Amino acid sequence: MKGKKLTGKIAACCLMGLILLASSGCREAHVSGGGLLTEEELASREELYGSGRDDVFQALGLTEDEITESSSPGAWDLREPADMEGTAFTSSLLFDVSNETLYGFRYMYQSGSSEGTAELMDTLLSKATELYGSPDTYPGLSNRLSSEDFQTALSSGTMGEWYEEWEAGSESMFTLSVHIIDAQTSTLILDYSLKRPL
Repeated sequence: MKGKKLTGKIAACCLMGLILLASSGCREAHVSGGGLLTEEELASREELYGSGRDDVFQALGLTEDEITESSSPGAWDLREPADMEGTAFTSSLLFDVSNETLYGFRYMYQSGSSEGTAELMDTLLSKATELYGSPDTYPGLSNRLSSEDFQTALSSGTMGEWYEEWEAGSESMFTLSVHIIDAQTSTLILDYSLKRPL
């Protein structure tokens, strides 16, 4: 009888260990990502909008060693990079500086090659359209990524910001932007943020 109880306790402990192992794996995927967010992934993150910093860190299972305050106001950077379509992006949590509540998730990558930027942007643009449909960017804007002028500006190093945006999920806007610094340097930024009321 004692043997059966001991066996049952060992089995329960093993099961608990497997659950903890699986949940830590889910948390890692939840934080770091493996590309643009699917509808399900975005929905789980939207549940955190409006939450305070400590509650968000706890919900994501983040320790002080895994996150650091950014130089950008209200942003906290994860030490672990996020894999976005095979490229390591810096991953950040965005908090409203006025009330310290979460309003978004940012992924950023600085490129030293205009060709590399163009290729990565094309991949991300295609993937975003596949996931979220046609962009909702205001059609009259001249600095859209889909504009023919973007490639010219990128190759010549004309400083400026180019972007597209989508309504993604039930509460978010997704913005894909390229900030051209010079002929070789540009920054790609992917933002998922809480829709602002009109």
